[in-house]
Amino acid sequence: MDLKEKNKFSFDAYFTDRYGLPARPPQPHLGITATHVVLVLLIIGIFLIVLDVMKYNKQKQALADWQADYDYRKNNWDKEYDLAYEKVLKEKDLKNRAMKRLGLDEEEVTEAEPFSIYGPKYDGYYRFGTSDGVARTENVQITWLFFSRDQVFTYDITFSVMNRKKDVEHTQEFFYTDIVSVSTGTVVQDLKKENDKGKSEGGEREDYSIETEAFNLTVPGDKMQFAYTATETTTRSVQALKNLIRSRKTR
Repeated sequence: MDLKEKNKFSFDAYFTDRYGLPARPPQPHLGITATHVVLVLLIIGIFLIVLDVMKYNKQKQALADWQADYDYRKNNWDKEYDLAYEKVLKEKDLKNRAMKRLGLDEEEVTEAEPFSIYGPKYDGYYRFGTSDGVARTENVQITWLFFSRDQVFTYDITFSVMNRKKDVEHTQEFFYTDIVSVSTGTVVQDLKKENDKGKSEGGEREDYSIETEAFNLTVPGDKMQFAYTATETTTRSVQALKNLIRSRKTR
């Protein structure tokens, strides 16, 4: 035994005799075996599979939710439309807006009580309600009329029930003496059916004629037509306008 081995032996023996412990603690075995690699890859594979399953289930649920929402809207859109229509009519405080657009003050238009008329404004497309079979369009027109001593002022706005950014406004004014006639009546329109994507569906009801009401104001060389819905109030107001025009023409 050489000196180095002898010293090592004596060193180990000393610690063993004195403390009952080996001179150096046992060293762990750090070798990575093929089994370890397989286990790691297996765990990673299982993790990826679980992620894919979770992603698939999430997509499947999202598709089911979308389909349920689509079916509901397809079968109930007309009811939602009617509610939105009534809500918009109540929200639209158009009298003040109309006077501002026309540049009028309250004191200028006291000859008769201002009134408004409204109705659907078909733009060539419509959809049948699933619950009642009635054709509807998204566009609505509201018109306000004001009366001074010598003139009639009109403000009309056409807007979408579904898209508040599509407002179109007009203002006009006429002398009573220039108005040829005021009337209400029905208008027949040829419409195209609209599907959920805004395209014609075709079929036997693609070319469809519908009757709508209209308020007509005629002046020399022109006839203005406004959407109209006959109610007790609007009928009374239109008759009062006719009387006012008649009285101004015979004055």
